[in-house]
Amino acid sequence: MQIDPRGARFSAALSAVVLGLVLVTGSVWLFAWQAAVFAVTAGLGLKYSPYGLIYRWLIRPRLGHGSPRVSACSSASSGSSATPPG
Repeated sequence: MQIDPRGARFSAALSAVVLGLVLVTGSVWLFAWQAAVFAVTAGLGLKYSPYGLIYRWLIRPRLGHGSPRVSACSSASSGSSATPPG
């Protein structure tokens, strides 16, 4: 599956903001919202991620389609290896 890396960054930034607000306010509702977002994304995949849908419907049309698409698993596997170097 190919994704727009700007969408992944947007989702990460939005998650960080929500979790920061949870720490500052102690809001159980915000925490529940973020837990639900994580659950939906884990259960249904990136295509149906709530923050991904916000990005796809509201942000990406205004940015244009100039960003290269990358493999959805490339960022998770880059920089780490199962075997030690050497």
